[in-house]
Amino acid sequence: MRTTTVDVGQLPASSSDDAPLVERLVAIVNDAYAAGEVGMWRDGAARVTSQGMRALIAAGEIVHAGIDGRTVGCVHLRRVDATTWAFGMLATDPAVQGGGIGRTLVDAAESIAQSRGASRMQLELLVPTAQEQASKAALGAWYARRGYAITTTRPFALDYPEIAGHLAVECEYQVWHRSLAASA
Repeated sequence: MRTTTVDVGQLPASSSDDAPLVERLVAIVNDAYAAGEVGMWRDGAARVTSQGMRALIAAGEIVHAGIDGRTVGCVHLRRVDATTWAFGMLATDPAVQGGGIGRTLVDAAESIAQSRGASRMQLELLVPTAQEQASKAALGAWYARRGYAITTTRPFALDYPEIAGHLAVECEYQVWHRSLAASA
């Protein structure tokens, strides 16, 4: 049986000039969110654009996962303050979903944040307010098993008015935190 090695690391800023890589990441993210957020967005709404992905890569904020030289996932990682880092836009290629790539990406994001002085990790989870969405409930349960807990829930339109108009349903976002001290 062949063991698959997942290569994970922050993309160098120069990777923002790699058009095929940028387009692959955009496709992975938008496909993952289209499937995971069915009915939440108006038709044609994209989670990220090529320009947006290039900017995140140029800022050193994308952690990349690859198998045998093929991009299979990514996560956005950023510093919030001196002790808190956040991750978001976690996405994996559907062909490898369920294979631990998401877990590997979150582990890498937490490790990078901790190595840069973070003692706490944050994530935001967008959820519809009118009814539970199975994929969001499963994702929330997964984060809870990883030690994350909801600390705040806010109306999405209040804090993100520039993109709230693209929503098809009313949503809120949950802010989750996890102490990184336990994983030291």
